[in-house]
Amino acid sequence: LSLYVKFHDEAEKDESLNDEARAWFKKIEDGDEEALSIFNRFKELTLKEVGKVYDLLGVKFDSYAGESFYNDKMQPVIDELREKNLLEPSEGAYIVRLGDDMPPCVILKSDGATLYSTRDLAAAFYRKKTYDFYKCLYVVAYQQNLHFKQWFKVVELMGYDWAKDLE
Repeated sequence: LSLYVKFHDEAEKDESLNDEARAWFKKIEDGDEEALSIFNRFKELTLKEVGKVYDLLGVKFDSYAGESFYNDKMQPVIDELREKNLLEPSEGAYIVRLGDDMPPCVILKSDGATLYSTRDLAAAFYRKKTYDFYKCLYVVAYQQNLHFKQWFKVVELMGYDWAKDLE
């Protein structure tokens, strides 16, 4: 946590740090060995620390998969969006237009890296296939409402009736 805070404080003074961070994120997605090694070390430390809080709360999980679990599950979703003519270029990035009542959902950044929406879509498809849920509930801060409405709408536009079961 201290490193995270320090990085963001330093990045406010030097914007190039954010560019470097984005480049390392892309390396992780591309399977770069050095980037993955660093990422896995931080993931282990994070899970260990977060686990202490879950233990204090008495929270146990039947299944636990972080964002990186979905790295190899995003491309089929991207491909399907393309096949269904929902994915379109916009200023170097790729988006799905959602109509007049909502801004478009960005699926790929201009450097080809994914976003939360891409990973959330892949996760939803994985969960539907794996658990065949009746309802898939997301407990998040209200500041994320638009993000979730956007990618829920993408699932609907893809033609899946279970989009109504995402809440």
